[in-house]
Amino acid sequence: MAVPMESLRDGLAAVYHWTDFILRQPPRNYNPQEIRYRTLLEEQRKTAARALVLLRRSPLPSNDLREALSVMFRDDETADPVFRSWVRVSLWMKSAEPDDLQNLQTVMERIRGQLEELVPAIVQLYGDEETRLIVPAIYRQQERPPEEQNQAFGGDGNALENGTNGS
Repeated sequence: MAVPMESLRDGLAAVYHWTDFILRQPPRNYNPQEIRYRTLLEEQRKTAARALVLLRRSPLPSNDLREALSVMFRDDETADPVFRSWVRVSLWMKSAEPDDLQNLQTVMERIRGQLEELVPAIVQLYGDEETRLIVPAIYRQQERPPEEQNQAFGGDGNALENGTNGS
């Protein structure tokens, strides 16, 4: 049981780190999309910190951890299209530098990747059936090739290069 806890701890710490990194950046244009995705990231960061505290407890409060993990995945799932919309609007309005947007997009992809890497540990801890309630299906499809995973999130990963979301 130590392996999933270590994997969860490392993955949650990375999610916290990258989420915090984005939130430490000053807001670019305070439009509704930016406010919405930052609010979701604030909840994700807070929940990651809470989950890290829960992992230190003995015995493990599995119901509280289950809830925290679910919130983190739902926040990311919801933030992704809002973030992509914000990138498009920021490019169109020229309210942020394309390089800055690309860097933020890369960090958002890292957060998503960290969450996907948590799935095997969650399955080991809670089992397949319970994991279906914690982790949205899009994160559980790790057997798909990376290009298909990226398309499942609504894009080809090149929104900044082609000015679209890939839809």
